Amino acid sequence: CPCDLDANRDPEIDILAVDRRGDFVVIECKLRRGNPAIVGQLMGYMAWVRNNLAAEGQKVRGIAIVRSAATLLKQLLAAHPELDIKLLEYSDDGKTHPVPLSS
Repeated sequence: CPCDLDANRDPEIDILAVDRRGDFVVIECKLRRGNPAIVGQLMGYMAWVRNNLAAEGQKVRGIAIVRSAATLLKQLLAAHPELDIKLLEYSDDGKTHPVPLSS
């Protein structure tokens, strides 16, 4: 599985960015429907960044960009806002928009 984190190599993070506040943002992109597995993948990447790159007190958050979000994915993120993962969908024109979460 490409989402496995091997202790002997760096993870294959799609996009790793730093925001205006200097905090890390881990971005995972899916070409198709986003399901709850993306949360575990992002959490693993975020933990790796926190343990290997982030300075003391530096925050790490995640963004999942998917073609369409499964209902269970939306419910999972709505039930666990402490994960600090934002969910976006993209349209045919390449623009992204936030996904309303349901609980």
